[in-house]
Amino acid sequence: MSYFSFRVGFKQITMKKKLIIPIDFSPFAKEQLRLAASWKSQYDVDLVILHKINLVFPSLSSADIRLKMEYELKREAKNQVNELLEEVGLDINTPTYIFTESLVAFILNSKSLSQEDIIVVGMKGAGMLTQLLIGSTTTQLIDNLNHTIIAVPLDLKELYPEKLMVGIHHKSGLNNKSFSDLLNLISPTLNFVEFVSVVAADEDKAKTDSFLQQIQGPFSSQVKTDFKTFEGQNALTSLKQFYGELDHTFLVVQRGSRSFSDHVFRKFMVNELVYNNFAPLIIIP
Repeated sequence: MSYFSFRVGFKQITMKKKLIIPIDFSPFAKEQLRLAASWKSQYDVDLVILHKINLVFPSLSSADIRLKMEYELKREAKNQVNELLEEVGLDINTPTYIFTESLVAFILNSKSLSQEDIIVVGMKGAGMLTQLLIGSTTTQLIDNLNHTIIAVPLDLKELYPEKLMVGIHHKSGLNNKSFSDLLNLISPTLNFVEFVSVVAADEDKAKTDSFLQQIQGPFSSQVKTDFKTFEGQNALTSLKQFYGELDHTFLVVQRGSRSFSDHVFRKFMVNELVYNNFAPLIIIP
């Protein structure tokens, strides 16, 4: 379901869900747009392209010169956007916003975008960024916005999910509304959801099993579900093997959960799960 409703005063407003794609013309841009094109086809979402330009003017330049420079930069950026859109088979008339303010500020201040919209970003691996996701555009968006975010790796192979593996922990729980909204959107292709948790040495496995069983309950009427826990010294290796055996699967984590906040686990998750399987990571608020 690609529509959502909200009330303004006494009026009920219905809008179509959008994918927001901020691109910087890096190698990730094509992968972001490939996924966006697939989701537009599969789930009937609208697309919005964002690009931030950096303005650096000569110190003595006049207002007219500055306006001309800004115009030329925006024109060149739009031409590059059009080339990318054509390359992945999207319409060059796809709504595109080119601006000078920060990406977070633009999204927060835009009247045409909603918290219900999903943001699609590129995701670097540890070999490409020393502090994984720290200080990156992805982390800025997660820290400052309340959107679901899809982070795509290079060499993306899985464009839409048939299965989800949801990494959760009993201490952080699950945002049922955000996850349910995601399931409703991708229901045309989704056929299975696996809830998983890694049990630390000082944690009770029975408590974790009970938590996962309880979590899956509300969603079992929407899609087939199951759960699995991993424990012991080889827990992460077992998790990696398990995920590798799930075809056409996206990994889902929640902002603030141990899966995302713990640096060691985040490094493992991105490099060993996402990049090894060429599939995106979905981060729900």
